[in-house]
Amino acid sequence: DKVAVVRKRGDGTYWAHVDDERDVFVEGNGESGDLLFSNIGGLNVAKMSEAWLFSLREMKQIDIRADQEDSLILAVAVAVQYLQGDEGDDDDDDDDMIGLGALVFSNAYLFRSAWLSIGDDYVINTLGGDDVGWYVNNKVLRIRQYYELNKDGDGIYNIRERLKPRHRMVIEDLGGDKVAVVRKRGDGTYWAHVDDERDVFVEGNGESGDLLFSNIGGLNVAKMSEAWLFSLREMKQIDIRADQEDSLILAVAVAVQYLQGDEGDDDDDDDDMIGLGALVFSNAYLFRSAWLSIGDDYVINTLGGDDVGWYVNNKVLRIRQYYELNKDGDGIYNIRERLKPRHRMVIEDLGGDKVAVVR
Repeated sequence: DKVAVVRKRGDGTYWAHVDDERDVFVEGNGESGDLLFSNIGGLNVAKMSEAWLFSLREMKQIDIRADQEDSLILAVAVAVQYLQGDEGDDDDDDDDMIGLGALVFSNAYLFRSAWLSIGDDYVINTLGGDDVGWYVNNKVLRIRQYYELNKDGDGIYNIRERLKPRHRMVIEDLGGDKVAVVRKRGDGTYWAHVDDERDVFVEGNGESGDLLFSNIGGLNVAKMSEAWLFSLREMKQIDIRADQEDSLILAVAVAVQYLQGDEGDDDDDDDDMIGLGALVFSNAYLFRSAWLSIGDDYVINTLGGDDVGWYVNNKVLRIRQYYELNKDGDGIYNIRERLKPRHRMVIEDLGGDKVAVVR
């Protein structure tokens, strides 16, 4: 089973795509052995340099943080050493995969307005005009915009407008489970948040149909442009890399086309959701030191002072700082200090499984 793919990029850096949570980025000189390894949060996790004690034997030394998976870092280092003589990915490689590669592997499609249809429906054909069974149906009798992407008459994804927060489209499977949220940002770009591993970023002009789709590592995975062979019929052509999930890219493209006229997220939207929105939906709380308690305990009340059962208990008789968050007397999370590495608090469920690390 595949654990990681290590790619040398055009700028000379390296990206080991594992599962996003453990992705590793490497920069430096692979030939000389001076390399710095960092994680997705920018934290340096390993360093390779000349082993000065054994310089005559041309050895390299790699120092790895104690909280890292040694075997994975070492495997990435081996891959990087091999790739150091490679010229790396560049835009030409991406264009090959998106353009000519898409044509060869039948991943090039045409979007067009469906004739005699109600609403913004689309038929999705191949470049040769063949009907490959993809269809986007706009459910016009809804309060909010609602599309269905189907193949050969079978629904694949529903793409619907989210009213709050605004500037978003939600992609769901037929069971109603959320697959992705597509958001237009204030700078005019789009972000389809899937599950980090498959996140898609889109930039360009949705109105004219000139869009570039990339993944979390910066690799271009699809491109939408005017279909020059069919310019009189206002068709748009989308070329998708052969190694991508066509249905997801097409669903994201539908969402972006709807959102192109939206002004996008900005700071005011965030303030609305955090401020007034919190009051309306009862998500505003007060933290206060609990009277007559030992340590930094908290009772968490509503803004009106009502006791809603939330309590933070400081377990003072511990070697390290240790808190318990409970609701109505039932524990929810334990929040404890991590001694190695420092500057961290770990949030765990009651079974001791790690939920988050706050650094």
